[in-house]
Amino acid sequence: MATYLKGIGDSLSRVNEIIPSFDAKIFNYLCQNSGGGICWSESNRFALTHVDRGVNIGAGMAHAYGYFGMSDSVVRLDFIPPSGSAQYARVMAEINLSTTPHRFNIRATAQSSTTNISLTQNNLSTTPSGIYQIPLYLLTIHSNGTITATDQRTSFTKPEHAKNAEHSTSATNATNLVSGGNIASNVTATTQSASDNSTRIATTAYAKREVTNNNVLSYTSSTTSARNSFWGDGEWGHYKAANGLIFQWHFGNDQSVTFKVAFPTKCLFVGYVGHHGGASNNSPWASDVGISYGDISRTGFKWKRQSGTSGVNQRKYFAIGY
Repeated sequence: MATYLKGIGDSLSRVNEIIPSFDAKIFNYLCQNSGGGICWSESNRFALTHVDRGVNIGAGMAHAYGYFGMSDSVVRLDFIPPSGSAQYARVMAEINLSTTPHRFNIRATAQSSTTNISLTQNNLSTTPSGIYQIPLYLLTIHSNGTITATDQRTSFTKPEHAKNAEHSTSATNATNLVSGGNIASNVTATTQSASDNSTRIATTAYAKREVTNNNVLSYTSSTTSARNSFWGDGEWGHYKAANGLIFQWHFGNDQSVTFKVAFPTKCLFVGYVGHHGGASNNSPWASDVGISYGDISRTGFKWKRQSGTSGVNQRKYFAIGY
């Protein structure tokens, strides 16, 4: 068992010695990145160019679990054209801790008849002698010698996220905007369900949908129409708006009238709007039309100055409530 202190390194006394595995642990802590990828901050990112019977892979730098590898020159990889169907190979950047000294290579897998070519990706933090292969390209090798490449490079951008700290004055923390803070015009959000009545930010789509839905009237008419060859003045029924407001119209023969649809909470208005019958047989026009407002409820009302059904046959009403 030993203790270590990171320093400039003294190869003679081995005090503050530079140990690659120790450096890797420090870098992995700073990077906070799971797995490996290409260091996209570098201008050279293992660019691919085609050559006769193969490809050239340019310079670049890669990382996995705190271990960094760099290639500063072009690496050529050659392949054998298949005699029949196309074959495949994967180009990789390989960090190899299983050899002494440790190695970093740009190489390709053996040619295969399938694109399902696996790579070795050990956790180098827990496997001191592991291998981590970072995918660069999937190559398709045709029988005529041509090669097509599918880019499989993974961008290692975690350290670049530190630039977000430049905007830290705009928020008290990651989930709480300071009072008076501004939301950028291009911020996106997820459209919530219609039943979500939380304090989440509403998208334009959500707001438009809710406005549209609450402007739609739901119409329900009677099962039979009041219109026939004698009356000829239309059916009865009711409208119910999405916000709960109900409009209904019908007629009442008795002095006490029960609404066809009881208002769940309250009747706001009910009034006389005409008569179904004709004066010759129902004598409605001579009758004093009125409503006893003291008797209005959410379930019905009473015609004023009437008794039973006398003189009130087919008298129509219109009511509003919720």
